Amino acid sequence: MSIRVLLASLPPVLRTLFEEVIVGQPDMELAGAATEPLDILINAGQTRADVVLLAVPNGELPGVASHLLNEYQHIKVLAVELHSQHAFLYQLRAELVPLGEASPSGLLDAIRAAVNSEVA
Repeated sequence: MSIRVLLASLPPVLRTLFEEVIVGQPDMELAGAATEPLDILINAGQTRADVVLLAVPNGELPGVASHLLNEYQHIKVLAVELHSQHAFLYQLRAELVPLGEASPSGLLDAIRAAVNSEVA
Protein backbone atom coordinates (compact mmCIF):
# COMPACT_ATOMS: atom_id res chain seq x y z
CA MET A 1 0.00 0.00 0.00
CA SER A 2 1.44 3.36 -1.04
CA ILE A 3 1.63 6.38 1.24
CA ARG A 4 -0.40 9.11 -0.48
CA VAL A 5 1.26 12.54 -0.05
CA LEU A 6 -0.44 15.87 -0.79
CA LEU A 7 1.88 18.86 -1.23
CA ALA A 8 0.40 22.07 0.18
CA SER A 9 1.41 25.73 0.10
CA LEU A 10 4.93 24.98 -1.08
CA PRO A 11 6.92 27.49 -3.12
CA PRO A 12 7.29 26.24 -6.73
CA VAL A 13 10.96 25.26 -6.37
CA LEU A 14 10.30 23.19 -3.24
CA ARG A 15 7.16 21.67 -4.74
CA THR A 16 9.13 20.49 -7.77
CA LEU A 17 11.91 19.09 -5.57
CA PHE A 18 9.48 17.20 -3.32
CA GLU A 19 7.50 15.92 -6.31
CA GLU A 20 10.67 14.42 -7.80
CA VAL A 21 11.74 12.89 -4.48
CA ILE A 22 8.32 11.38 -3.70
CA VAL A 23 7.68 10.03 -7.21
CA GLY A 24 10.95 8.10 -7.01
CA GLN A 25 9.89 6.19 -3.88
CA PRO A 26 8.36 2.72 -4.31
CA ASP A 27 6.22 3.10 -1.17
CA MET A 28 4.90 6.61 -1.88
CA GLU A 29 2.47 8.19 -4.29
CA LEU A 30 2.02 11.87 -5.07
CA ALA A 31 -1.67 12.55 -4.34
CA GLY A 32 -1.53 16.09 -5.72
CA ALA A 33 -0.66 19.67 -4.89
CA ALA A 34 -2.67 22.65 -3.68
CA THR A 35 -1.87 26.16 -2.51
CA GLU A 36 -5.06 27.74 -1.17
CA PRO A 37 -6.45 26.55 2.20
CA LEU A 38 -9.86 25.55 0.78
CA ASP A 39 -8.20 23.65 -2.10
CA ILE A 40 -5.93 21.88 0.40
CA LEU A 41 -8.94 20.73 2.45
CA ILE A 42 -10.88 19.58 -0.62
CA ASN A 43 -7.91 17.82 -2.20
CA ALA A 44 -7.01 16.06 1.04
CA GLY A 45 -10.42 14.43 1.11
CA GLN A 46 -10.75 13.75 -2.60
CA THR A 47 -7.29 12.20 -2.93
CA ARG A 48 -7.50 10.27 0.36
CA ALA A 49 -4.07 11.64 1.32
CA ASP A 50 -2.27 10.00 4.23
CA VAL A 51 0.20 12.85 4.74
CA VAL A 52 -0.09 16.53 3.88
CA LEU A 53 3.31 18.17 3.43
CA LEU A 54 2.68 21.81 4.31
CA ALA A 55 5.02 24.80 4.20
CA VAL A 56 4.80 27.12 7.20
CA PRO A 57 6.63 30.38 7.70
CA ASN A 58 7.31 30.13 11.45
CA GLY A 59 6.73 26.59 12.71
CA GLU A 60 3.38 27.41 14.32
CA LEU A 61 0.33 25.29 13.62
CA PRO A 62 -1.38 26.94 10.62
CA GLY A 63 -5.17 27.17 10.58
CA VAL A 64 -5.51 24.81 7.62
CA ALA A 65 -3.61 22.14 9.58
CA SER A 66 -6.15 22.34 12.40
CA HIS A 67 -8.98 21.95 9.90
CA LEU A 68 -7.26 18.99 8.25
CA LEU A 69 -6.75 17.27 11.60
CA ASN A 70 -10.36 17.88 12.63
CA GLU A 71 -11.90 16.85 9.31
CA TYR A 72 -9.67 13.89 8.41
CA GLN A 73 -8.49 12.22 11.59
CA HIS A 74 -6.28 9.71 9.75
CA ILE A 75 -4.20 12.44 8.08
CA LYS A 76 -0.79 13.44 9.37
CA VAL A 77 0.36 16.99 8.70
CA LEU A 78 4.08 17.34 8.13
CA ALA A 79 4.95 21.03 8.35
CA VAL A 80 8.20 22.31 6.88
CA GLU A 81 9.41 25.57 8.39
CA LEU A 82 10.80 27.45 5.41
CA HIS A 83 13.24 29.78 7.13
CA SER A 84 14.98 27.29 9.39
CA GLN A 85 14.51 24.24 7.12
CA HIS A 86 13.13 22.14 9.99
CA ALA A 87 10.14 19.86 9.86
CA PHE A 88 7.40 19.30 12.43
CA LEU A 89 4.74 16.61 12.58
CA TYR A 90 1.22 17.55 13.61
CA GLN A 91 -1.00 14.65 14.54
CA LEU A 92 -4.54 14.41 15.81
CA ARG A 93 -4.85 16.76 18.80
CA ALA A 94 -2.01 18.84 17.35
CA GLU A 95 0.88 17.09 19.03
CA LEU A 96 4.05 18.86 17.89
CA VAL A 97 6.90 16.45 17.21
CA PRO A 98 10.17 18.08 16.01
CA LEU A 99 11.70 16.04 13.21
CA GLY A 100 14.97 17.85 12.61
CA GLU A 101 16.40 19.21 9.39
CA ALA A 102 14.11 19.11 6.38
CA SER A 103 16.43 17.48 3.85
CA PRO A 104 14.88 15.31 1.11
CA SER A 105 15.95 12.08 2.80
CA GLY A 106 14.90 13.42 6.20
CA LEU A 107 11.45 14.29 4.86
CA LEU A 108 11.02 10.85 3.32
CA ASP A 109 11.88 9.32 6.69
CA ALA A 110 9.48 11.74 8.41
CA ILE A 111 6.63 10.84 6.02
CA ARG A 112 7.15 7.15 6.68
CA ALA A 113 7.38 7.72 10.44
CA ALA A 114 4.23 9.88 10.40
CA VAL A 115 2.16 7.18 8.74
CA ASN A 116 3.46 4.52 11.10
CA SER A 117 3.01 6.55 14.29
CA GLU A 118 0.04 6.35 16.63
CA VAL A 119 -1.29 9.17 18.76
CA ALA A 120 -1.55 8.26 22.43
